[in-house]
Amino acid sequence: TGLSLSTEYCYRVKAYSTNTNGPPAVYSNEPCLYTPLAAPTLNALTATATQVDLTWNNISGNTGYEVQMRTMSTSYAQYPASYYAQEYAWSAWSTVATLAADTITHSQTALTSGYTYQFRVRDTYSGGTSAWSNTQWITTIPPAPTLNAPTAASTTQRNLSWNNIYGETGFRLEWKLRSGADCTEGTWSAPVSIGQNVVTYNHTGL
Repeated sequence: TGLSLSTEYCYRVKAYSTNTNGPPAVYSNEPCLYTPLAAPTLNALTATATQVDLTWNNISGNTGYEVQMRTMSTSYAQYPASYYAQEYAWSAWSTVATLAADTITHSQTALTSGYTYQFRVRDTYSGGTSAWSNTQWITTIPPAPTLNAPTAASTTQRNLSWNNIYGETGFRLEWKLRSGADCTEGTWSAPVSIGQNVVTYNHTGL
């Protein structure tokens, strides 16, 4: 144990004995073997609505890289980020890219808007594969919610509702008085902060 990575170690052995007619003091053959290459370090990810971009450092001696991805289960997608450390919240790892030597970038496309993805990478070399890198996760940019038509709860209250969105950590609602034929004129109110997974708001005091 405690060997250095990316290092070739050679070995030999000879027998000895305290007997008068012991074995000859001759060494064995001398086989050698490299320890695995160091694992790459995966940098922070960037994302659009449907794509995640990865970068990592290059490891000398690599013959390529393998990228794996897994997805946050939709059962936990709306839970706080503390759930992201739990293995049960994720799908199984799957290989999504096998890259040529010295490639240090990858773009994972055709993803779902608002979903959370986790990635890891390892290098390959002539003797096998390195350990996996650190993991990084990111949520693709969520889509905009769809606001339903307001309903009148009373003469001074309007109730609002909208659909929930994967990847949101809260909502901000704005309102303004209609002026003219549409809502293009006038000034929107300061945002009303609404908690994660809350999809209703009662506008009172009208």
